[in-house]
Order: sequence, then structure tokens, then C-alpha cells
Amino acid sequence: MTSTSSLAAPTEPAPAPGSPLRRVMTTLALDLGLPVAAYFAAEALGASTFVSLLVGTVASGLRLVWVALRQRRLDAFSTFLLVVFGAGLVLSFVTGDVRFMMVKDCATSAVVGLTMVVSCLIGRPLAYYAALRMAGAEGRERILASAQDDELRRRWYRVSLVWGLALLTDTALRIAIIYLLPVHLAANVSQVLMILVYTLLFGWTVRNARRAAA
Repeated sequence: MTSTSSLAAPTEPAPAPGSPLRRVMTTLALDLGLPVAAYFAAEALGASTFVSLLVGTVASGLRLVWVALRQRRLDAFSTFLLVVFGAGLVLSFVTGDVRFMMVKDCATSAVVGLTMVVSCLIGRPLAYYAALRMAGAEGRERILASAQDDELRRRWYRVSLVWGLALLTDTALRIAIIYLLPVHLAANVSQVLMILVYTLLFGWTVRNARRAAA
């Protein structure tokens, strides 16, 4: 475990007051729910599996661009996601392979999961910095103070590792499903599994935070 000084506050301005939990729920709902809803809506309208996946992919890309424009900045991680999205979209048109499109959609979970694990190895647990970004004024002070406590500091590592390993496992399972099941069934199961994994992770994180607060 790293020293206290390894957890420092970013130099950016403090976030606006509000409920961190509500912001997290809204962000997850938009980031995950929008492309999935777009996929199932297109499928319900009679689109093919390829077109439905393409609609979901475009919805996800538009969401990334909109967030970047709204925040008026594009950090390294967001830039990387946009590059992965753009390259995957181009290759999807070139190959026309439905299974490739589904594997491409697993890339986000893989990238986030790997980043979470690596952030712990280098002494910068990503969960800590994510919490700082979404906390209000009072919550931000509490999170900054947690960096001075050994037990709370270990919690940030634990949360980051659980998320990272779970997302990497989710990626492996979804890729196996994509190549073992029929295309149409694989597409539906993959979408549902992703939502299930993120929902369980979010529920565990909230429960863990409440227990720590108690």
C-alpha cells in the first residue's frame, strides 16, 4: 500500500454542490442505458442485428462527444475511448461482421477494468479520483480526509480492484458468449449481462460506502 501522499486532489476546480449518488446514477444510466435502449429500440422496429448494434454504437459515440463538449475539455481517457470508438466503427463498416461489432463493444469494459487495476499498481486508485470528481463541496472534503486514514485509503484500493477485476471478467464472459451462441441470442445476452454486472457493482459500491460511513 502506498503512502498518504500518493492520494492527492486534482488541481481542477471543485465540483458543484449536489448529490454524488444521484450524479453517479444519472451518469451510469446515460452511459450504459442509452446505447442499450437504442439497440433494443432498433431491434423492436425490425432492424437487423447488425443495424441494431450499429445504432447502439452511434448512440454511445454521440454520448461521448456530447459529454466532452459540455465539459469543454477532453481528458486522456476520454480521448482514448473516442479513438477506440472511431476505429471500431470504421472497422465495423469495413468488415460487416456482427460478432466483431459485439466484441468491439466489450472494449470499453476492458479498458476501464484494466485502468482500474493498473491505477492500484501505480498507487493511484481510480475510485478515489472518480469520487472526488462527483462529490459536492462537503463530500469532497470528506473524501480528501479519507486519504489521511489507512483503513479508508485501503477501501479506495479495494473498490478499484473489485471494479477492475469484475469488468475484466465481464469482458471475458461476453466474448465467450459472442462466439459460442447464435448471433441474435449472443447480442441480447451480452447487452443484458453488461447491465447486470454494472448494476451489481454499483449496488456493492453503495453498500460498501454506507457500511464505511456507519
